[in-house]
Amino acid sequence: MERIVQVGTLAAFRAEVSAIGGPPVRLNQTERSDVTDGRFQIPYKEIELSLQGINARDEIVWLMWSYRFDFPGDEFMNRKGHSVYQLMPDMRTMVETWLRERCYEVMSGQYALPKNIVLMRGSFECVRFVQDGDEGYRLEAVE
Repeated sequence: MERIVQVGTLAAFRAEVSAIGGPPVRLNQTERSDVTDGRFQIPYKEIELSLQGINARDEIVWLMWSYRFDFPGDEFMNRKGHSVYQLMPDMRTMVETWLRERCYEVMSGQYALPKNIVLMRGSFECVRFVQDGDEGYRLEAVE
């Protein structure tokens, strides 16, 4: 089995994965839904942004951000969740731009990982969601 190092920040990712001379990093945006199985659970959607690279020890280094929101039926439970959902493609683009500006070669996709891995959620501190009005967000680049 491949060794996997999960990190919580871009700074930790950069400390592990060199931008020069290594294989490309993998940036992937996904979404998944979970429906109830007859119990009193509200269906939800989870959107994820995953960044993976290979370090000098041949380990997969993985940073993953996610946002989960209730999603009963075919509509969003609130405007904040809808706002974050709509901003995901922009967030992916901003992270990719940030990485390229630091000389990383960025490709889509991700490395196959074991199904039984316990996910660690982290943050991409090069972007942040900022409250925009009462029920929405906008993205800001952070230097």
